[in-house]
Amino acid sequence: MKKLFCVISCLVFNFFAIGQEGASDSFHMKVMSYNVRRKGKEKLPESLWDNRKERLAERIRIANPDIIGMQEPTKKQMEDLRQLLPAYTSIGLGRGSSWLGAGTNEYNPIFYKPAFFQKLASGTFHINATKGIWTPFNWRKTGALPRICTWAKFKNKNSGKEFYVYNTHLDNKYDSAREHGAKVIRKKMGNRHPIILMGDFNAGFTNYLQTTFNNFDHARTQAKLVVGPETTRTGWADEELKQIDHILIQKNSGIKVLKYEVVQEDRPYSSDHRPAIVELEL
Repeated sequence: MKKLFCVISCLVFNFFAIGQEGASDSFHMKVMSYNVRRKGKEKLPESLWDNRKERLAERIRIANPDIIGMQEPTKKQMEDLRQLLPAYTSIGLGRGSSWLGAGTNEYNPIFYKPAFFQKLASGTFHINATKGIWTPFNWRKTGALPRICTWAKFKNKNSGKEFYVYNTHLDNKYDSAREHGAKVIRKKMGNRHPIILMGDFNAGFTNYLQTTFNNFDHARTQAKLVVGPETTRTGWADEELKQIDHILIQKNSGIKVLKYEVVQEDRPYSSDHRPAIVELEL
C-alpha cells in the first residue's frame, strides 16, 4: 500500500511538472508585413481598390499569417479589410490628414488572430511630431507627410510567452526624415524585449537605418530557409523593383527565424508591394 501511494504521488508530481514545463514551451507563428497600397486613383482599372481587394484578402488568407503589419490602408480600406478578414482583430489609429488636408488618413495597423494571442497593451505614436503635433516646418528632417508607428504587446495563449510588435512606414522622400523617424521609434522602444519590427522603410536596411537599429537583425539574413525574390516593391508592372519592406528581429531575443519569404504572385497584382513573411519560433 505504501509503494502504491509513492507511485501515485510520483505520477501526480510528474503530471503537474509537465504542465508547468509546457506553459513555457516555445511556439511557432507566422508574421507578415504588407503595404496594401492606399485607395486612390490608378492608371489601370485592375489596380483600383474595389477591383483588387478580394484578391488581396485571398492572398492573405492563403498565406495565413498570425500577425500582419499593414501600411497605407485608409479608413475605408480598414473597414473593408475587417470585413474580408474576420479571423483577425485590428489595432491602430490613423495618422491624420497631411499638410493643409491634402492627404488621406492612412493607418499602419496590426492585424492579429485573437484565437491565439491576447493583446496586453498597444498604441500609435507620431514619428515626426513635435510635442505630439505634426507640423511641416522642416520637410528634410520630418518629411512632408505625418508618419506614425503602431505597436502592441501580445501574449501567446498557449505558451504564455509575451512579445512586442512594431509596425511603421517611413518617409518616402528624404533620408534625413527616415533617419529621424527611425530614431524616434528606437527611443520609444526603450528597454522592451523581445521585439519584432516591420514595415515599409522606403529604403534598404543599410547605412543609417542599420546603425539606428543596430540591436536588430534582418529576418532574411537569419532565416534557415529563404524563399522568393529579394525585392518587395514592384510598382504595378515590375518597373520599380526595390527591397524596401523589412521584418527585423531584435538581437538576443530568443526569436528564431525558421523561414523568410517574399511572396511573388501573377499579375494583376494585389498591391504595388509584395508581402514579406517570416515563420518564427519563440
